[in-house]
Parts: sequence; C-alpha cells; structure tokens
Amino acid sequence: MTCIKSKYPNISTFFFLLIIVCIIWGYDFLLFTKKIPSNEPVTNVSSDAIVVLTGGSGRIKKGLSLLKSNYADILFISGVNPKFKLNDIISELNINKKILLGRQALNTSGNAIEISRWADKENIKTIRLVTASYHMPRSLLEISYISPNLKIIPHPVFPKITNFKWWKNSETFSLFFMEYIKFLFSRLKYFLIFDEEIQYEN
Repeated sequence: MTCIKSKYPNISTFFFLLIIVCIIWGYDFLLFTKKIPSNEPVTNVSSDAIVVLTGGSGRIKKGLSLLKSNYADILFISGVNPKFKLNDIISELNINKKILLGRQALNTSGNAIEISRWADKENIKTIRLVTASYHMPRSLLEISYISPNLKIIPHPVFPKITNFKWWKNSETFSLFFMEYIKFLFSRLKYFLIFDEEIQYEN
C-alpha cells in the first residue's frame, strides 16, 4: 500500500510554533514595558540643551519649566506645527532664554534627523530629552542611532492616560502595545539594534 503524504503542514506543529512565537512576542513586550520610565529623573545634571518632541500633552510646558529652572540655556522643540505660536506661553512663564523651533519633522524618525542636524550645527554634545514616558524608548533608539555621539538625559512626562498597572487598564495597554509595535519597526529598520549598542545617559 502506497503512503501518500499530505500536502498540508502538520496542524499540531503549526500551533506549537504559533504558541512559541506568541510567548517570545509576549516576553519581548514585557521587556519593552520595563523600558518605559515610571518616574521623573532625580538628576540635576545640566546639559547643552533641552529638546522637546511634540505630539503629546505636557511636553512643551515641561520643557519650558526645565529651561526656566536652568537645566540648560537653550530649548529646541522638534516637529512643531507651522501654525504653532509660542509667544503666549513664553510671556506667561516670563522666560528670557533661547528657544528654537524645528518645523521639518513629521514623526519620530524625522525628529531624530532634525535634532541631529541642529545639534551638529550648534555643536551640541548633551541634551535633556523631553517626551511622553511611553514614547521614550523609541525616541532614544531613533536619536541614538542617528546621533551615536550625542549624550541623552531622558526626562519623561506622564500623560493622564498612562497607568503603570497597564494590564488592568485597557486604554494604557492599547497605548503601550501600539507603541511597542512602532518600537519593533524601528528595531527592524536599524537592523535590530539592542540597548548595549545605544549610547545615552540615564
């Protein structure tokens, strides 16, 4: 009797491999959530400039507050909408320091390029980076790849939606997971760069 091999793959093998992939993916997601800062940094180390990435609530105000508190003498805001005007906020906080607006970046990759060009032009060696906590891992990856010699002090802000018991909060879980997917794409884009290859200060 001739044995005829099925043209379909073994179903149990397929599901076994699928489970393995899901476990690895889930573990990597957990590692990603641990990269997300849960507190503001306590360091008072100054930098050449404060850099704010636009796109979320509280970021620009935090950058202006840090500028007023003398964490740096320059504030660079990357990815600014052409219609955005800073005059009202500046007058409210009574700030008399150098504030520059970058209007070319449309996303995080664009932020990295815009910051790199500006830092090279102005001979900036260290920055204090202000962005949302969940956005910080991808921002560090993107900027550190484009500007490997630029020292970065992360300074996260925490939107109201952020809940670090993310497994109990569907909105935060969705936010973190979507950011994780974007982080994976950035990894792939830069040939799976890992933390030990990224140069930045904590």
